Amino acid sequence: MNNPYITREQIQKIFFNSKMDDPNGIYLDPSADFDLVEYSNNLIWFVQEAIAKTERGLCIDFVRSLNSEVANALEQKRGKV
Repeated sequence: MNNPYITREQIQKIFFNSKMDDPNGIYLDPSADFDLVEYSNNLIWFVQEAIAKTERGLCIDFVRSLNSEVANALEQKRGKV
């Protein structure tokens, strides 16, 4: 499933950068080195910034369709995307 927030490559990078060394982590298989909790936490920390940036851009675009002056002020206050 494609989404506008994060690419497949970014998901893979997050996965490979997760240490998977917590002895109390939740592993999918006892012999696998995949901690679902650590991966999920890493994914959330990365994705929240991407989502906020995308949503801010969509919001500014919508406001611009209604009032370009307000959109420009919003963009100046919140920063360009």
